[in-house]
Amino acid sequence: MDNTKLNDSDPYSIRGSHPILRGQWITLEFSIIIKTYYTDSTKVEYRDLENQRIQNIQGLEDILNSEEIQDSEKINVFTNRLATLKNRLDVLEDLLKTFYLDTSFLDHVKKVRKEIVNEKG
Repeated sequence: MDNTKLNDSDPYSIRGSHPILRGQWITLEFSIIIKTYYTDSTKVEYRDLENQRIQNIQGLEDILNSEEIQDSEKINVFTNRLATLKNRLDVLEDLLKTFYLDTSFLDHVKKVRKEIVNEKG
């Protein structure tokens, strides 16, 4: 049996040809990523793909602020990783705002981000 036809006939399939439902699935995945980050900032994963684990902002900042790293090249590597992670989270939040309708959750996200920024700044 052809799996493509099966997925197309299933209106709830993420691989189907229904763009609105596909957008809802993508939104759900983004919201899970962001909720996971704000619930437990030690780990953010894209689904169950262990090899694509996003590194923790706090861990990177701890490494940068510690005396462990003396090499400027390593400092640049960690600084770039930190900037990439922060940008990725910003992009995910923007996508979430575009699709997600739960404004109370969005307000919670803003509040937690402000707390994180204030603690770091």
